[in-house]
Amino acid sequence: MKQDINSSFIFKTWAKKGLGILFLFFYSAVTLYAETYSSSRNIEDFENKLKEQQKEYRESKKEKNEKEKKKLIYIEPFCRNLAKSVTYWEMTAEEIQECKNNGFGYSEVIKVILISKKADRKLDDIIKRRRSGDSFKKIAERYKVDYEEIKKETKKIRKEVHPHTNGQSIGARVNTYGTK
Repeated sequence: MKQDINSSFIFKTWAKKGLGILFLFFYSAVTLYAETYSSSRNIEDFENKLKEQQKEYRESKKEKNEKEKKKLIYIEPFCRNLAKSVTYWEMTAEEIQECKNNGFGYSEVIKVILISKKADRKLDDIIKRRRSGDSFKKIAERYKVDYEEIKKETKKIRKEVHPHTNGQSIGARVNTYGTK
């Protein structure tokens, strides 16, 4: 009410001077700006709060999914045997299984771990290089590791862990039952 009285008084004063229309324009503009600014400020605050809530929700959901994934890891006998027989790696069966779950075969898992340990590099570094298409020979050369030694050790470890394969990959074995 007080603003209306003051604004009408000012309007009458300006109207006497011929500036009434100009006053209405400025008064409307100022009022509109004040309303727009306060409502846009409220909208911005609301959007910021909403974004924070969404971010917190996503993070909690991501943490929950990661916990569930860790709980649901099935550990293959190969990974258990490998962790038990190659104790100097100081790796758990779960860590070996995670490496295996990257799509590597038995020999590849052993090579990845051997190169990682001999080059004193993180397992993830070797996995990334292999996934990008680098051969084990190229990866070994990059980290100044003797690839021939890696191959020999891989074969030896495979024999220990999977004695029935004689160090060959399982798909390469040919059963000759009933043939001459």
